[in-house]
Amino acid sequence: MKRRKFISRTALGASALSAGAWDSSADEPNRNRYPFETIEEAFEACDFDPTVDENAFFAVAADCHYGMCDEEGLLPIIEELNGMSARPAFFLVNGDLAVSASVSFGVRPSEPQRKAAHQEFLKCRQHLDRLDREIPVKLTIGNHDTSPDEDEPEMFHEVFPEHPAYQSFELAGAHVVLLNGHGDGRIDQKQADWFAADIAKIDSQQEVITCIHQPSMAGIVRERMIAPAYERAFSDHRGKVWAVCGHVHTNGNQVFQLPKTTVAQASITCSAKGIWGDAEKPGYWLYLLQDGKVAHRVFRRIDQGFRLQPLPNRERSRTIDKPFAHTRNVVWKTLIGEADKPFLVDGKEAKDNISTWCYVRRLVYRLPIADYDASHVAILAAVSDRHKDGSPPASIRLSNDNST
Repeated sequence: MKRRKFISRTALGASALSAGAWDSSADEPNRNRYPFETIEEAFEACDFDPTVDENAFFAVAADCHYGMCDEEGLLPIIEELNGMSARPAFFLVNGDLAVSASVSFGVRPSEPQRKAAHQEFLKCRQHLDRLDREIPVKLTIGNHDTSPDEDEPEMFHEVFPEHPAYQSFELAGAHVVLLNGHGDGRIDQKQADWFAADIAKIDSQQEVITCIHQPSMAGIVRERMIAPAYERAFSDHRGKVWAVCGHVHTNGNQVFQLPKTTVAQASITCSAKGIWGDAEKPGYWLYLLQDGKVAHRVFRRIDQGFRLQPLPNRERSRTIDKPFAHTRNVVWKTLIGEADKPFLVDGKEAKDNISTWCYVRRLVYRLPIADYDASHVAILAAVSDRHKDGSPPASIRLSNDNST
């Protein structure tokens, strides 16, 4: 090994935002402590030498939300990365660069909003262009970066044409995959086919770091169309899998069981000031690779310091639940986004959500219950118990005569 000295410098649909408690208390003993003033101190504390040829590290942030954040945006992170004598292998912004491409789940942008989104992407690009050329920029698509009617992220590509919607590459012995979770937490069929073929080409023992905006492994109803693509792609894989995510503006960890391995889902707090999030905002993460594996993680809270993050305990994995998986003797079912339109009577408020209805005040289905010998009706949903405007709590009502 060659070493060099380095010097310092409310919805009908269960939500991934609230589905399952983050497994953080056991794995984050120093959650609110930032004992290291510099990244070099953090490297020394975990005995990581970034100048070893076989080692590498990368930086990842998410949810900068240009159009909503303060004027600095990503600049504080960019300036810090530029000041590091040991360069990250790349800097990933893991979705939601903008806001106006889709201001809410399932909402297509108006023409003024499309123009606003273009300006938000431009502002983000102007800041990213200030990153040292030795540090490549990688980008993924967030739900606010793409419209529900886009199969490909057209608005995003107007400003970032060189960034594919999804891609993969090798880094220090690990395999890195960047994915597009679209606007509603799904991996489309074309991308899923590519994903499965991509993983089939690599060694089954290789560690894989996937990066996707939505942390949706626990999404049973809303954003539920990501986990099936992972189960398919990694059906025969034995190496450890990571899912590095944004979206929830929170630092957290969950571990899920795949057929022959586990996937550690790690979410990230927001990266810019002026955005809602947990107590550690704003900040970014550094993933440190040794021997083809994620050996350490370092969290940087802006204006506070650095801390080391223990790796998730993969012995404490949970299953990836399926809709109605625990409901016995199902004789008929439908899921939002899957052949439900013939039964939809009134969904004009539901916009263009594909896998969930979100922020909907009225939604009416006529279900073909009379066609089946059924004794019970099961509805899988998450409803709000209050609204900010003081309107009544959400309710689910069933009627066998369309009136009562």
